Amino acid sequence: EFEPKQPQLEPRPSSADGISIRNVRVDRIETAVPNLLPSNPFTITNGSTTVTVKEPDHGRLTSDTVRFRDVGTPLLGASESELETASGFSLSASTITDDNFTVTITTAPSSTGVGGGGMASVGPVTIST
Repeated sequence: EFEPKQPQLEPRPSSADGISIRNVRVDRIETAVPNLLPSNPFTITNGSTTVTVKEPDHGRLTSDTVRFRDVGTPLLGASESELETASGFSLSASTITDDNFTVTITTAPSSTGVGGGGMASVGPVTIST
């Protein structure tokens, strides 16, 4: 005797999902967020107001303004509050490389070395929530 093997041999074609087409969402634009810095990201030179900041693969551009938060440990003569200024630091093209950028502080430190880090972060001046 012959028994048809329905619906395995003749599957019904499926149509598109009408609900998801009705509620299409566009891609969102991600807001800027702070990046955690590696250990000892700040390089300071005795008598120089230039501070080199190590942030691997940062992607920062000319005229970006960055703000440091939670700098933490002593910075060899540079004050923590000077690096954590609320207005941030504006970057220029000549001071940006793939993994580093420099900022200028107002008071020249009295020693040379690296410091900071722990939970230090760098990001936009204002953080969107």
